[in-house]
This record gives sequence, C-alpha cells and structure tokens, in this order.
Amino acid sequence: MDESIGSSGRELHELIASGQLALIPAGFRCHTKLLLSEKFHVSQESLPFDSGFFPPAAVASLLRSDRVDLAQFGSEKGHAVCMKFEHFMHEEFGNGIKFQTSSYEEIDELARDRNAPNINQFLDSTFGYYTCDLRNCFVLAHFNWHKFSDIKNSGGSYDVLRNITHASSILTKRVNRMHETCFRAKWVVFAIYDIKKYKYMMIDDAIFDLNDFDVILSAATEVYGNKCQVVALSQINSPQDILDIIS
Repeated sequence: MDESIGSSGRELHELIASGQLALIPAGFRCHTKLLLSEKFHVSQESLPFDSGFFPPAAVASLLRSDRVDLAQFGSEKGHAVCMKFEHFMHEEFGNGIKFQTSSYEEIDELARDRNAPNINQFLDSTFGYYTCDLRNCFVLAHFNWHKFSDIKNSGGSYDVLRNITHASSILTKRVNRMHETCFRAKWVVFAIYDIKKYKYMMIDDAIFDLNDFDVILSAATEVYGNKCQVVALSQINSPQDILDIIS
C-alpha cells in the first residue's frame, strides 16, 4: 500500500476493504466517484449513481428499490431521451440544470454533426443519449449509444432496445451490490457532489432540490438503519475527515 496516504488513509482503506465501511458516491453528477477516488485513493466496484445525473430524490428512490427497468417507452414507468440545458435560469429558483424530454427522432434530427459546438446539449461526452428514468427521475449517461459513439464505448451496438435492456440489467446489479454492501457494513456514508452553482435539477417542469440531503438520509435510515450518514464532498478533504464522521 502507498505509504504516502498516511495512517488515516491506510485505516480508511482497510475499513472499506473489510466491508466495515460502505462509502457510496451518491450523485449529483458522474464526477462524484472520480472525485472520491482522487481524494482518497480508493477503488470500488461500480454503484448505481456513477453514470448520470442523480438528484437527492432519485437517490432516495433507488435506495428503496431493488431493480431498474427502462425498457418501456413513453410511459411513467419507462424512459425517455432528453435534451440538456446547463445554467438554466428559473425565474423563481435561479440557476440550475434542466432536462427536457424529447424523442429519438428529434434528437437524431438535431444531432447531425458530432463536432457541432452544441452537440453536448443532445448527447453526452461519449455520444450517448441522455436517458431519463421516468419512475425514479434520474438521467442516465454513457449507456444508451448514439451512432456517433466510439466502438470502445458502445461495443458496436446502437440498437435502442438492446442498449436500454442492457442498461437496466447493469443498473439493477449495481443497486443490489449497493444493498449488499450497505447491509453488511457497520457504517454507511453517502458522499454527495454538492455543486454550488446549481440549486436544482429539472426534468420538464418538475424541480428537484440538489441540496435536500435529508431525503437521502431518511431513505437510507429506513432501509439500512441508524448507521447511515450523508456528507457533501466539500466537507471531506482527507481520510481523517471520514474517520471523524464515523467515530
């Protein structure tokens, strides 16, 4: 083990490796897992909130779930593809991020040039569709591949139903992995990427508060018991910070 991480770093790694501590990257953006890894030099298996946009309400919903099913089209229990609007200004709630549900046909019509300056409004950085889970209200990225995506990401599959079915299966496995990890652990810490510039996430007209961490704690406590805590990434800058939280 790298000696540069210090005694608190070694203790943190041992707690995670032994399963005593479940450290869960829990939104809001994909960056959370990467930032945790960079800060604390931890490497963990993929969990449900690693690839997409997950407001606290969506995290809480998945904590109470045991599966994800995106395969239905255009219903409240299935999925829809979206357009993304960063720095969306709401007259009452200020600056946020908005996803507007659309259709594959509309996005394919708008996303004609992979080098267009606004391409990220229609497709994610790896050229996947922004895919909204209409039941749990999160937006998935890096799974549902557009024809522009590289074969190393897509595996050469651009069939929507196949990709959506695959994404549902992978996410369900990640949800169950999270449950197993958290039930086994002595301490559970959900770490949130608290992006200061955004106050909310919108899906169509529905607004989800990005700072309402209480909904996560309530759901986690309901499911796993009183061993759970929710912290902002900005509040944990060293392994000792996490050890102090669970002590």
